[in-house]
Amino acid sequence: MAAGIEEFAGGIGGFALLPPREQNEWISYYLTEIAGATAVTSTQVASARDDLSLEPYRTAADLSERSKKRKGTLPVFCKLSKGYKLHRATADKLTAQLSKGRSSSAQRITSILLKTLAKISGHSRQPYLAEAVGCFEHGFYRAAIVLAWATAYDTFRHWVFDRNLAKFNAVSGTWKRAAVIVDIDDFELLTERVVIDTAKQAGIIKKEAHKTLVGLLDKRNSVAHPTGKLVTPTSADAYLEEIIEEVLLKY
Repeated sequence: MAAGIEEFAGGIGGFALLPPREQNEWISYYLTEIAGATAVTSTQVASARDDLSLEPYRTAADLSERSKKRKGTLPVFCKLSKGYKLHRATADKLTAQLSKGRSSSAQRITSILLKTLAKISGHSRQPYLAEAVGCFEHGFYRAAIVLAWATAYDTFRHWVFDRNLAKFNAVSGTWKRAAVIVDIDDFELLTERVVIDTAKQAGIIKKEAHKTLVGLLDKRNSVAHPTGKLVTPTSADAYLEEIIEEVLLKY
């Protein structure tokens, strides 16, 4: 859970400086509205605070106190049999804040991704892109990058298969262990880097396009593996924009 909630908190401006009560609201929002828990306990919220390197807080008392009904005000939390859940009014308020806080650039990128998604049919990249959009919207920036690359690579390999297969096979068929692509799934026998390099060797893509694709793959690899690399909203924004402009709108 640590990586996911760190990325989510990183997308909330000034999260570390918020009052502990507000931090608890956001943590509860993440655990229930995004991670899908039906309820949260004070222990789970306190554990999340530890994951985020926040100072200890009287979390059990906080959740209990703010779940009590008081005249003229709505409770922040609802007490359930197995813990707590944000009152719908609180959850809706936080959702609105998330939407309002997103940059115009992020909104533009999401809009383009959704328009692209609407045009895709019959290929495996449709679910990849749908999940990338959802992850980006909810602050799962690392997952958004991984899924965006999956979308981009699938787009590229379909372009090679549909329009340049003869050129590709003319090179791959001469290898010591010849690899002749007959079906789109045959690309799975090759690594992504090999497919990109072969496309360049076959004259299917030029030097700059090859450099761009390799760069996007390297960036994906740097966040997909346990390197400790932090993924910020800004870096995810830039990566998705490059995916859109250099792959999805070209191939």
